[in-house]
Amino acid sequence: MIGLDRLDRYVARIFLGSWLASTVLFVGLFGVVDFFSKVGELIEHSNSAGAGLGVIGRMYLCRVPGIFVQVAPFVVLMSGLF
Repeated sequence: MIGLDRLDRYVARIFLGSWLASTVLFVGLFGVVDFFSKVGELIEHSNSAGAGLGVIGRMYLCRVPGIFVQVAPFVVLMSGLF
């Protein structure tokens, strides 16, 4: 067949849903662990900058692609297992 049949679309939809859930879970978990391991430094730098949570938020927003590269193999594995 040229197009995707119903079963292929169903499997792809289930896989993409579990991939998205796994991505959010692993990136969030990595971010929380990283935040608590560096909380002292982050508070010190945010007080000196005067911006508080904005500095911390922007820093983690810039780090998300690097975090994703580190957790991508685990995301694909967990998506396949789901």
